[in-house]
Parts: sequence; structure tokens; C-alpha cells
Amino acid sequence: MIDYNEYIVERINLDQRHLFADLFNQYNRDETAHEKLLNSRPAERKFNSEPVLFIVLTNCPGKIPVGFIQLYSICSSTNVVNTTIVHDLYVLPDYRKNGIGLRLIEAAVRFAIDNKSALIQLETLQDNLIAQKLLESVGFKSQSSASELNVYSIQFEFD
Repeated sequence: MIDYNEYIVERINLDQRHLFADLFNQYNRDETAHEKLLNSRPAERKFNSEPVLFIVLTNCPGKIPVGFIQLYSICSSTNVVNTTIVHDLYVLPDYRKNGIGLRLIEAAVRFAIDNKSALIQLETLQDNLIAQKLLESVGFKSQSSASELNVYSIQFEFD
């Protein structure tokens, strides 16, 4: 059973990112996921908006950053709807399998709903079965993909 009191999810501002530089640097060095994903993308997406960052901190003995999710909110010009894109999700290896990824995905879904996004979407490597199981457990649906990536999304309807 997961003790959610052990971890705190906080939205941080871009000007706070320096406080968590070690976590972001570890993500950039994690070749098992990050490099494979970057190398498999045909072209890196370009976003005109600032990222939205949520970070997970341990609650005790100190507030140690152990994971983050980076989102972008975009508006589709073809159908004029808001879309939330999950660009990065990372949990330190020693903290995986503790529900932190779930907490981050839940924060992303809440953000998308609060932002009136019609869709939240992200990509995983086809061999990342743990991430796929997590996404499917909270309602994400897999879309067909012609690359090494699986595209997952949830669509929302608003009145």
C-alpha cells in the first residue's frame, strides 16, 4: 500500500527550476529512457508556451525532489481546442514503484481538466510496459503509431 503522506506534489514556477537542478540534470543523464526517447523522435516538438512543471518532494526526513512532470498547454489552430502535452516525466530510479509516477500523471490530468483541455497526450517507448500499464490504469488510450513510440491520450468533454 502506498503512503501518499510520504510525498508532496507541488507546481513550481520556472524561476524555481534552479532549486531542482540536480533532479533535471539526472534526468538528462538517464540514458535508459531519455536518450532513447529523444533519439526515436523524428523531430523535437517546438512549443511557443512556457512549460508547466510539477515536482514530487519527499515529505520526510527532508523535502528531497524525486520526480517531475513537464507539461505544455497548446491550442490547436485546426479545431480551436486546448491540448495538454506531457513532454517529460521522470522519477529517480531509487524512488520508482512507489506511486510517484501515478501522482505526477494525476497532477497532469487535473491540470488539463482545470485548463479546459479537450485532450491530454504523451508518448512512451513501445518497450516501456511499466509506463503503459500506469497510463492505461488511469484511463489513457493507446493510439496507433508508425514509430518506436506509443502515443497515449485521454479526451475530455466540457459543456
